[in-house]
Amino acid sequence: MEKNFIILCTLVYNAFAYYQNILYGFFSFILASTFFPSHNLTFSIFASFSTFAVGFLANPFGGLLFGYLGDRYGRKYTINLSIILTSFPTFLIGVLPTYEEIGIVTSLALIFCRFLQGLSVGGQSNSSIVFIVEHSFRKKVNFACGLLASSSLMGAILGTFIGFLCLLDIMPAWAWRIPFLLGGLLGSISYFIMRNVNETEEYMNAQRSDVLKQRPIINVIKNYPTNFFCTMGVSIATFIPFYIIVIYMINYVFSVNFGFSPAQIMITTTFFMAIWGIFLPLMGYLADKIGEIRVMQASTLIMLFVSFPLCWVIQVSLSLPLTFIALVLLCVISAAYVAPSGTLMTKLFPVPLRCSGISVASGIGNALFGGTAPLIGFLLVENTGMLSSLALYIMFGSLIGYIAIKKTNFNVEESQKESQAEGSPICPSDMRSDDEIPGVLIAK
Repeated sequence: MEKNFIILCTLVYNAFAYYQNILYGFFSFILASTFFPSHNLTFSIFASFSTFAVGFLANPFGGLLFGYLGDRYGRKYTINLSIILTSFPTFLIGVLPTYEEIGIVTSLALIFCRFLQGLSVGGQSNSSIVFIVEHSFRKKVNFACGLLASSSLMGAILGTFIGFLCLLDIMPAWAWRIPFLLGGLLGSISYFIMRNVNETEEYMNAQRSDVLKQRPIINVIKNYPTNFFCTMGVSIATFIPFYIIVIYMINYVFSVNFGFSPAQIMITTTFFMAIWGIFLPLMGYLADKIGEIRVMQASTLIMLFVSFPLCWVIQVSLSLPLTFIALVLLCVISAAYVAPSGTLMTKLFPVPLRCSGISVASGIGNALFGGTAPLIGFLLVENTGMLSSLALYIMFGSLIGYIAIKKTNFNVEESQKESQAEGSPICPSDMRSDDEIPGVLIAK
């Protein structure tokens, strides 16, 4: 099966997966009144965002489970299982009774659905990264990772567009359920697509060589602790800007400052998703030319200096074009970090430990700082009364990301010396040049 066709199938699957995973974030305000009704609107929104965070708190457990399965039984096996565990709860949310009908039971069921989704996402997203890197051509791996991230946004845009249609005045009040029900159908299509693609050659080589580990995560923590924490830091820097800007800031700014309706906010969100979707492959292409480290470092440094001025402009400006420009700049700078991050994380672990190392580390970073970002953003604005306070959290993520890259760069150089001394046959791919380890970094 041709590599380009496999990559295309993975992009389609990933788009459908993120269509399902992002729905809750977009419909969080509607779900707040449906499943967490209260006389205090602030409490309802807080409960809804807390439930959104529950899915991310499950990420590390999903990363542990799916990382193990991916390293022991294959990347393809993990992806197919994640499709099932994502599609079922998405469909279930679409048929859940309201709080008025069965009370707190439906609230608990919603939380359980978010937990299942988070458990699955903890393995799905990172297994997809490993899968596509191991199938990509050597000189286009960052571009492929940029396309993978972009496909996530395309799935989110699809969810946003369908959500917009379902929020039109001509639609019935229950129409918000349609996107969730459709998610179950898209999950079935994804399963059919991915069950027919080939496993990666690198994993098959590792399996034939009998180097797969019985306890991969134990081996990761024991032998690659610095890489593990660097991966966690990289994931923090990728998730914080996205969830602060797309999930919280856009909703807040255009509803409070400009009085946008929910449908108009959906259209606005689609626009910014498209900005991300366009620039992610472009930044991946740039990273293939000059290196992912340089692109990611530049992104974090620029964000540290410009995020507060841009957030301040967004806070005080009543000019719609100026607000759009400031938000676009934040999106483009963030995309430069996100696009090549998958390649960098994959390079930090050997083939038999890759899924476990990336899934668990990234899952922890996502759970602690990514999924909680809308909630933290909400608390920052509520307590300071200033939208610009969100810049502090974005700057925090950028600082963590910069430190992780610097430590990663140093650690790779040190590990190269150790690996050459030990003569390890399967090592983290950045420890040697691509030509010295055919079939280990990416298939040629």
